Amino acid sequence: RLAHECLSQSCDSAKHSPTLVPTATKPDAVQPDSLPYPQYLAVIKAQITCAKDIHTALLDCANKVTGKTTAASAGPGGSI
Repeated sequence: RLAHECLSQSCDSAKHSPTLVPTATKPDAVQPDSLPYPQYLAVIKAQITCAKDIHTALLDCANKVTGKTTAASAGPGGSI
């Protein structure tokens, strides 16, 4: 199972990240241009936050265009 997770991480890293995430635990096996796993997690979290912000902005704009308001964007008064 661990080998499968390491392979899956490596494939996802190669597909979605500009630098590789090392799968080996030996320090001498890590490539110099690879990204440490904690830094990889930070990059992924930042990408997810950015995607959520873009989604929220697009949703708010679409609601403004159509005249709809949501409880989250309307605030306590019920209107924008």
